[in-house]
Amino acid sequence: MSQLKVTGITRRFGGLVAVDALDLTVEKGAIHGIIGPNGAGKTTLFSMISGTLAVSGGRIEFEGRDVTGLPPHRTVSLGMVRTFQRSAVFHHFTVVENLLLGTHLLARPTVLGSLFGSHRRFTSADLEAAEEILCFIGLADYRDAAAETLPLGHQRSLGIGIALAAKPKLLMLDEPAAGMNRTESEALMQLIRDVRDRMGATVLLVEHDMQTVMGLCERITVLNFGRKLAEGRPAEIAADSAVIEAYLGLDEDAQAVAAHA
Repeated sequence: MSQLKVTGITRRFGGLVAVDALDLTVEKGAIHGIIGPNGAGKTTLFSMISGTLAVSGGRIEFEGRDVTGLPPHRTVSLGMVRTFQRSAVFHHFTVVENLLLGTHLLARPTVLGSLFGSHRRFTSADLEAAEEILCFIGLADYRDAAAETLPLGHQRSLGIGIALAAKPKLLMLDEPAAGMNRTESEALMQLIRDVRDRMGATVLLVEHDMQTVMGLCERITVLNFGRKLAEGRPAEIAADSAVIEAYLGLDEDAQAVAAHA
């Protein structure tokens, strides 16, 4: 059963076509990866799906509903929650405060002032939800630490925790493993599996780290120059000569793809 269906989606920037009549189907309960060289249109695609960038053409359906052109707060309210390439945390707040803010900020873009105002009071239910997520993402020991003091891997986990506070049905992760060492990446991979297996969220991710993609995703879509180059299971993608050729010149990615072929 498909949870997200994208049909003929296109984005033009003047004379440049960043995404060109792309079709994409993400099955419910899947961990689906999107890869491709720099400039392939991956983040542009994410931005259109999440509503932060208008589409030039095509249709986006979520759980059978047309969501094309909906603003981000509407897509979030439907259960489509996106993280961004950089760790989206409130650096000067504690870990638990980040999660408390996340219970409201993602779903209500107009309440930023009230969240930081003195009249904002969180309920016991808010705190309970934040504490549950805190344990789930493995940061209970850092509850009262300032987010800016966390190592990169923990900041990324916290960013996912903030997204989880919005109770996503579809969690969209934009380069979650960027800049991580292998130990951090492996911990992140397990957290993402837990998000799917224990929280029931479908996961769609853009990622350059091929070891993470190949070890985590059940299905992979490859973009190149805004078009779909290939799609399939990791073993199929790793053995696809067109995919390997598209990564030539990107040494680390080319080597990682070839190693799995």
